[in-house]
Amino acid sequence: MATISFSTMGASQVELPLRQFDAEEYLAMAEAGVFEARRRVELIGGYIVDMSPAGPDHNFVVMRFPRLFATVMPQFEFWVQGTLRIDRTHVLDPDFMLLRARQESYRDAHPTAADVALLIEVAASSLGRDAAVKMPIYAAAGITDYWIADVDRDVLIMHRQPAGNRYKDIQEYSGNAAVNALATPGLTIQVAQIFH
Repeated sequence: MATISFSTMGASQVELPLRQFDAEEYLAMAEAGVFEARRRVELIGGYIVDMSPAGPDHNFVVMRFPRLFATVMPQFEFWVQGTLRIDRTHVLDPDFMLLRARQESYRDAHPTAADVALLIEVAASSLGRDAAVKMPIYAAAGITDYWIADVDRDVLIMHRQPAGNRYKDIQEYSGNAAVNALATPGLTIQVAQIFH
C-alpha cells in the first residue's frame, strides 16, 4: 500500500494510506464529471495523476499526425488525445493513436491495447513521464509500435518489439530521415514533417 507523509504544526509526521482506484471506478468518476472539465488526468498504477498542460508546440505536433496519416484514414480509426483502457489500473490518454477496425463500435467501449496499431506521445515537458513511466506500461500491454515525438529536440523515438515491460528495439530519428509505422509500411513520413 502506498502512503503519503503528512505533518501539521506541533504534530509528528504521519504516514497516511493512499486510495487506489481501478479502471471501472476511474471511468465512472470521469463519466459523472468528478474531474473539472479543463483538468486532464490519467490513471497510472491505480492513482489519479495530473497531466501537464499542453503548450502550443505540443498541440501543433499532435495535430500534425492526422494530416501525415490522412491517406490511411479509411483503414484505421484516428484517436487524438482519446482514452485508452490498458488494464485494471491503467487508463491513459495518448496524444495520437491509429486504431484497428473492430466489430464493436468505439462509440460503445474504450479502445484497449489490442486495438492499437500505432501509439504516439508528444513530449515537451512530459518526456520523462512518456519514456520512464508510460513506456513500460505500453510495452507490458504488448503495444508493438510506440513513438515519442520529442518536441524539444525535434527527434522521433521509436519503440518496437515489446518484451515484458521494455522494448528491445529503440531507435531515434531526426531531420529528413524517412520512417513508417509497422501498420502502414507503404506510407513514408520524413521526421521533419512532424515538427515543422
